[in-house]
Amino acid sequence: MHAEHTINNFMELGWHILDTSRDEAAFAQWKTRALDYLTTLLGPDHVYCVRLRRIVGETGTRGLLAGIGILAAAGQELTKNVPNRGSK
Repeated sequence: MHAEHTINNFMELGWHILDTSRDEAAFAQWKTRALDYLTTLLGPDHVYCVRLRRIVGETGTRGLLAGIGILAAAGQELTKNVPNRGSK
């Protein structure tokens, strides 16, 4: 699935930033781009978008790890093709 592939790319980039530079500017750009992508994919009110939006202002390792975790959860949900909870 293309969406999962892109989510994995964002996760890999997050790990790269964490493992190499821990550059706050790169981290801020990563969070903004990941949030934009996830919002386009799932909609602004989806729980993963809401949670990722909360950490966009955070700095440091904790925020980066939280963002990677949110992307991992979103990727898992997309691979399972879970229907919306409101649909039957």
